[in-house]
Amino acid sequence: MLVALAEVIAGHNGTFDFPSGQQYPDYVNYVSMRIQLALYGILLIPMAYVTCKSLNMSTNTSTLAALFVLFDNALCVMSKFILLDQPLLFFTALSIMCYAQFGRYRRLAFSTEWWVWLSLTGMSLGFVLSSKWIGLFCVATVGLSTVQHLWEMYGQLKMPVDYYLNHWAARIVCLIFIPLIVYMLTFVIHFQILYKTGSGDGRLSSKFQAGQIGHPLNTQPIEVAHNSTARLRSYLSRSGLLHSHNHTYPSNPLQFQVTTFQGKDFNNKWHLYMSDESASKKKDSNVKIFQDGDLMRLVHKNSSRVLRAVSEVAPLSTDDLMVSTYDNSKDMDLDKSDLWKLEIYKQTSSLKDDILHPLITQFVLRNAKYGCLLRSKARHLPSWGWNQREVSCSKTNKLNDEVFWNVEEHTNVALNNSNMGKYVKSFMLFDIVQLNIEMASSNNALVPDPDKYNQLESTPEMWPFLYRPMRMVGWGDSEVKLYEIGNPILWWLSGFALLAYPLQLLVCSVLSERYKSANKLGKQAETQIANSPILGTPSGFSSSGHIFSLEAGSSAIYKMVNDRNYWLGANLLWSGWAFHYLPFFLMGRVTYLHHYLPALYFAFLFLAFQIDYTLKMFFRPVTSNRTVLVLGVVSMLVFFYFFPFTVGYTKPAKDLKGRVWRSSWNVYQDPFEIF
Repeated sequence: MLVALAEVIAGHNGTFDFPSGQQYPDYVNYVSMRIQLALYGILLIPMAYVTCKSLNMSTNTSTLAALFVLFDNALCVMSKFILLDQPLLFFTALSIMCYAQFGRYRRLAFSTEWWVWLSLTGMSLGFVLSSKWIGLFCVATVGLSTVQHLWEMYGQLKMPVDYYLNHWAARIVCLIFIPLIVYMLTFVIHFQILYKTGSGDGRLSSKFQAGQIGHPLNTQPIEVAHNSTARLRSYLSRSGLLHSHNHTYPSNPLQFQVTTFQGKDFNNKWHLYMSDESASKKKDSNVKIFQDGDLMRLVHKNSSRVLRAVSEVAPLSTDDLMVSTYDNSKDMDLDKSDLWKLEIYKQTSSLKDDILHPLITQFVLRNAKYGCLLRSKARHLPSWGWNQREVSCSKTNKLNDEVFWNVEEHTNVALNNSNMGKYVKSFMLFDIVQLNIEMASSNNALVPDPDKYNQLESTPEMWPFLYRPMRMVGWGDSEVKLYEIGNPILWWLSGFALLAYPLQLLVCSVLSERYKSANKLGKQAETQIANSPILGTPSGFSSSGHIFSLEAGSSAIYKMVNDRNYWLGANLLWSGWAFHYLPFFLMGRVTYLHHYLPALYFAFLFLAFQIDYTLKMFFRPVTSNRTVLVLGVVSMLVFFYFFPFTVGYTKPAKDLKGRVWRSSWNVYQDPFEIF
């Protein structure tokens, strides 16, 4: 919606749908659109500064962190594109900035400023979650830090219980409920904006489709009758429409496959015929309306084959019977295996009769011979079934979404069309849940092909040390070449700092225990000396000179070990990087270098944070200032050295071969490509 907002502000009239490879027409103000998306990237710079200042970093190193963000080529080149990644990065940075600001008022609990920043953190988390689901990692980052603080407060035995519970309640409201409300409101706005039918609404429920203005489902007969031609949709999420095609089961070449398929085509239309037994009970001889308990025969329109249950086991669900279509002309006596009893479960509208209606009647189909229920499974058939979902006949009689169906649309020359919109009511919460399921499924479908080389894809282990940058556009000599390559110096320094931190944490934990033991022994020795008649402290002298003491101030390392503010800040930034990076190792979907950018933002802040603390502990102010200046200048020089890749290089890429710092960089040739 933010990208669409940029289009609206730029004056786009919606007639150009941005097909790949086509030149923008004059009336598409894409420059204005790109500027608006680039603003999200620009705002990362001041937010990096404010975040670092909120973490008690000096002005110089906070400025250095902002310069790291400013002079990274990868962050810069991504801001040139109209993509979702810039809003994601913006709201990620905004969430951490608000949370860091909230930390400044931790000693002023429940003050106005405390509530404001805690609430803004929750709102920002809702926005980042609404941008892309990668925002869940930002939620996890803030959540882990919050749990850490609550755990520390739990150890404060003098704190009243009701006061402690108020802290829990405040965080539950602001960091759980507010993000969820914001997330759901974005979908409410989304549905309000997209109120007309489109090509993508066929993936959602029949009721949702009927609620879209201009959708053909709104205009159809209100009753389903004998000789109707219909599409049947499963209630199971992402299952789709009852479908058959001209491919048989491997176990029986006479039985043609029956599946569910999301796309609407000629293979998911069925003729509904009432059995003679049920038809004979109808008083009206002209139009025979289907009612609860009627027997029907479903004939596939495209092939004229009849839907039936078979005594063989289903290909995947071995506890079920196989469902197939069978050539009715070869065997007229199917022994009722082709008859299905209509059992209405409920009417999902104000109509409360026992008649079969499109869209609003939820029903099951029970096979007249075997007594099993027509069932759509969430399991996909192998390649011989075109990876469509299995349909079987369940003998368990368990009523759930797998066996529930509805008539999505139908036509019947003997019936008049009605306005179905006044009968169909879709529930907003159900639509939001279903759309999220569709989003998850679409995301999981983006899997890499192991047999196909793709020069754009990369894997997570390649990212921190910039093993393989990405070509963003075509790479012909005459084309404008944009290369997603980061600032190598900053990527490598931050990578080493991040990988060294767990070792630092381990060493400091060991030293902390050692210091505690040393101080304990020192105090015991002092007591023994003070009580000794020979070694006792002379009158008028203090006994504060601990023999084994390693109190704060005796060493920089000891200060760091016991510096609570340092560990809170370091843990927040390092966990932010880890949460935004490590989960990609577990994902089966396609990954690209730009997936590392949210983690990279935390990496730059963490690098500046470590530099800040090191300079404070071990160096004088003059040396610290010079170090910050040198790092800033080096970052700027490296950025401009690789600037041709960022701004767009129009000459042959081979002219830049001197900028290939690693053999794996495909600047002018691809070392991974197989010829």
